[in-house]
Amino acid sequence: MSQKKYSLELVNRVREKLKSFENIKEIKMMGGITFMLNSKMCITIIKEGLMCRIDPQLINELKEKTSFLTTDLAKRRAKGFILIEETKIHSKDELNYWIDLAIAYNPKAKSSKSSSK
Repeated sequence: MSQKKYSLELVNRVREKLKSFENIKEIKMMGGITFMLNSKMCITIIKEGLMCRIDPQLINELKEKTSFLTTDLAKRRAKGFILIEETKIHSKDELNYWIDLAIAYNPKAKSSKSSSK
């Protein structure tokens, strides 16, 4: 049985949106592709879909409006990380909405110890 890999189409859609940013770095992480903005995790494409790091204070408000999952990393709740299944992203505007939330939170997000090298 083969495992589903992350979506290259979704990776390319995110690349297109982020191409104007200078401080973007792509790395393989968590079985997918992570886009680091200013040396901070911002967006990851994994086999389940699009994982975005957004302001944790927005999560309850957003839950009332749309469908996404909160995520667990390393067996603990990952505060501010949400997962949007690829099948729930129907348009460029919907994708841009999630990417824009991640970009907006990036200046406030803390760098992980390993990414601040």
